[in-house]
Amino acid sequence: MPQERPWDAVRFSVTRDCEDRIFLDYVCERSHRPGEQGVLEYVFDGAQWTRLHRDTRIQKMAECYLDSYLRKTSSRKSTAAVVGTSS
Repeated sequence: MPQERPWDAVRFSVTRDCEDRIFLDYVCERSHRPGEQGVLEYVFDGAQWTRLHRDTRIQKMAECYLDSYLRKTSSRKSTAAVVGTSS
């Protein structure tokens, strides 16, 4: 791992699962301390992220987290559209 990096862990949590959208909170940590936090938003209509992370690595992690969440919760929405929608 690089010696200089802004964080060493990223945590996600679904904070709202609405009929038409899902909100994810994220926290980027360094040495077990929060460094950055925010909210990402995915809208099912159009299958797109309306709030995404500026770092494509974090955004990809969010997409994977959301895909896993939807599969585990047997969500009424298709998970196929979630992966790769950050572009």
